[in-house]
Amino acid sequence: MKTKQEIITSMCYTWRHDYGLSKHPDDKFGGLITAGMTDLERQSLYKQMEQLYTHHIEPIVTELEAINSGTIVSAPRNREQAVVMLNLAQMYLDSNS
Repeated sequence: MKTKQEIITSMCYTWRHDYGLSKHPDDKFGGLITAGMTDLERQSLYKQMEQLYTHHIEPIVTELEAINSGTIVSAPRNREQAVVMLNLAQMYLDSNS
């Protein structure tokens, strides 16, 4: 699984394709023609994406990790899921007896 920093950096590249390109703050074209971001612009975008990650993505990742580790178990939402869960539970109980 990707780290938090890798995900945020990927979000930055998604939002701004030129995130990795450096632009000098004194660009003679005023940034109208050239691609790239200044260090300050890059830091600002990273902070914005970090806020989105922290508020919207991190809770989902945390819940997924808890489900995958067995710390929490999802409740079945229909009969088909309940049957699958019962079968899995029975397999687990049979293998550990």
